[in-house]
Amino acid sequence: MCVVVVAGALSGPDIPSTEGSEPKEKEKKKKGKSGKSCPEPPRHACLGMAFLVLDPKAFSEGFEGRVTALLSTLRCAEPVDPSRPVRVPGDFSKKFSEYCDCRGGIPYLKHHRAAMASASPLH
Repeated sequence: MCVVVVAGALSGPDIPSTEGSEPKEKEKKKKGKSGKSCPEPPRHACLGMAFLVLDPKAFSEGFEGRVTALLSTLRCAEPVDPSRPVRVPGDFSKKFSEYCDCRGGIPYLKHHRAAMASASPLH
């Protein structure tokens, strides 16, 4: 709920409770590929963005050390599947960034390169 208020209502986009954003009665449900009823997507995008920036030093000292200890504790937890260690947010991105740095850039699959080449005016 907090995310809806901060990122939605505070920044100005349509949210489900906003007047006029509810779909018309006949458009409310549509059968998806799975056969389940799905709400019809909105006809236009009315997106909002909100950023909450906090300086941890404004609250108390030792933030970095406490977070480092917390992340270490989480990573050392016993995983459900021993072949897949416990990760915390950012671990995969950091590993992928290191991989890209070693390769000298972002690796793209063949179909990504083909799509970019066909979109290029120089193609």
